[in-house]
Amino acid sequence: MAIGGDGRVQRGLGGPAGLGEIAVPRGDDTALRLDLSPVFENGIAFFGSRHAADAAWVNTNGTLSLGRALPDYPTAPPQASPGLDLIAPFWGDVDTRLDGEGAESGSIFVDIDAARDVVSVTWHNVGVYRRDATRSNLVQLQLFDRGGGDLDIVFRYERIGWTQGTAEDDAGARAGLAGARLYVPQWLASDPGALAALPKTAGNTGQAGLWVYEMRGGLVEGISLTEGLRLTGGAGPDLLEGTPGDDRLSGGGGADTLDGRAGDDSLSGGAGADLLAGGAGEDILAGNEGDDRLYGGSEDDRLFGGAGDDLIEGNDGADILTGDAGDDSLSGGAGDDTLWGGPGADRLDGGAGRDLLRAGDGRDILIGGAGDDRLKGGASAADLRDTLYGGAGDDLLDGGHGNDVLHGGTGADALTGGFGSDTLIGNEGADILSGGALSDLLYGNDGFDFFNGGFGFDRMNGGAGPDRFFHLGVADHGSDWIQDYSGAEGDRLVWGGGQAGPARFQVNYADTPRAGAPGVSEAFVIDRATGQILWALVDGAQEVIRVQVGADVFVIA
Repeated sequence: MAIGGDGRVQRGLGGPAGLGEIAVPRGDDTALRLDLSPVFENGIAFFGSRHAADAAWVNTNGTLSLGRALPDYPTAPPQASPGLDLIAPFWGDVDTRLDGEGAESGSIFVDIDAARDVVSVTWHNVGVYRRDATRSNLVQLQLFDRGGGDLDIVFRYERIGWTQGTAEDDAGARAGLAGARLYVPQWLASDPGALAALPKTAGNTGQAGLWVYEMRGGLVEGISLTEGLRLTGGAGPDLLEGTPGDDRLSGGGGADTLDGRAGDDSLSGGAGADLLAGGAGEDILAGNEGDDRLYGGSEDDRLFGGAGDDLIEGNDGADILTGDAGDDSLSGGAGDDTLWGGPGADRLDGGAGRDLLRAGDGRDILIGGAGDDRLKGGASAADLRDTLYGGAGDDLLDGGHGNDVLHGGTGADALTGGFGSDTLIGNEGADILSGGALSDLLYGNDGFDFFNGGFGFDRMNGGAGPDRFFHLGVADHGSDWIQDYSGAEGDRLVWGGGQAGPARFQVNYADTPRAGAPGVSEAFVIDRATGQILWALVDGAQEVIRVQVGADVFVIA
């Protein structure tokens, strides 16, 4: 049904005054429970709560409350929440009692029209405390059913004769909407002058004295709820939806769905397998216990998976994602993100931007994606094999503990194996590959690559391009095997043991079974001072061997 007219109350509704068949008993600070189910078959959705249709009260003092009665008049400042879901066309100290002399207050009438799907409540020429009807108000509230718990809320102001009663603690009347889960009520007016002018003030409809609020999905369209909602679920599965403001949603037990929408929201899933969506704004999402799904949305979000196998997506913005315990999947999306895996077998994908990825103990996969990223494997001896992919950009990869596999991807990457027997693959670009502790396997592939096997006996393959193979010149550095040393491509051996000339190095040749081509000897470059084999060049007998010491380069074979 369309909403028409202006601030004048709608009549012809039946009953003695044409305003409805139900007359609220006269009184001061009283309430009458209503059953609105003939109109609202699906109940009423109101600011994050859903109320049964028979849980509505018309209160003498100018309000309709949901969930429980509110017989009181206002005694707190307007910014204070009344603590319940309240529709207040004119919340003041109404007194409809008769005093037997002089002007008498009118009554409050209710019409429940199932045929037109509308409920009308009219405060008809009502007086003010105490039994004062020399001034009176004529105000009407209408609720139009729009299906599925949605409704249109209509305020009509025909006459305002008073704005405050005479009780000592009376804080003055106010008009608008309030909710149990709103930080601050949404008052249309609370100033005496603005209240008195309501019949002549153009409402949001453009008509004098007529305001219409369209409530869809428990939210009022056209009102910016800057303070947002505070919603707490129960032990079962809950659906909690925020507002364009800054909301705080807590799921409690059960498999909950929390949607923050716009604003800087704080969402906590609680126990159970929950779904949390931050929406627009800088949000904080905590999945807590259970296998949760967290989606950050736009702007800079902070997402914490908690215990369980969680799926966490930061999407746009510079996000911070923490998996915590469990086998988690973290995706940073666009922006410069920070991803922390925590214990468990995690998958971290930085996406676009300059990202920082840190794995915990466990068998993890780290993917830098586009941008210059930093990737680090597990940090304790309990860590297992991690696999790191730098992706596009100039990336820094550190395997940490465990026997790890590192792929640099495109760009000039720096790969460090860390503690363990690691495999490092530079791929494209001028890469720096450092094995770290123990025996490592290093592949440069295309580009001008620099190899440092680190401590242990390492194996290296430079790939295409002029490569550099570094040795520290100490016994712990071990003897490094180079599979594809090529003087023709400009490869060099780089000495890091201090000043030295060609006489410091000796080259021996021997054919090592299954090392290279049959019948071609390997070249073993030895430090004459210690007798240590520094480099073993597979098929090196047919190569020109160059050693670089500082800025000097000389041929030793």
